Amino acid sequence: MNRDSFEDEPEIEVKGEMIEWEIDPNEAFTDVKVDKLVAAAGILPFWIDPSDDRWAAEQFKEQYPFWTGHINGSGTINARGTKSYPGDPDDEPIMKIDLGREVVYIYLRSMVGIVETETGSTLITRMD
Repeated sequence: MNRDSFEDEPEIEVKGEMIEWEIDPNEAFTDVKVDKLVAAAGILPFWIDPSDDRWAAEQFKEQYPFWTGHINGSGTINARGTKSYPGDPDDEPIMKIDLGREVVYIYLRSMVGIVETETGSTLITRMD
């Protein structure tokens, strides 16, 4: 199986509504098979229901009993979804989920970034 093993990027069904996701949106992991990137995202995408009017953070909090919320001093997320923290190499998203009013980015090591579309406000947390 090679990186192009999926003809189209897969979608996951949650509570009857399809979540559209973009795998490796910045093409930072072109040497990694798509199925490995999907596996690296784990169950996190399944905890978002696009038909739910609540913010993604509220949905994650409901599903994940160890939710810590925003980690202070956890860095920034630019317009491409790249997460930066002083002194560390940048983290590129392995998955992007655009919910309209916010975008959820999933990174390696169970890091999640949520960016509000209108304000640019960000929340960065770890969900492992």
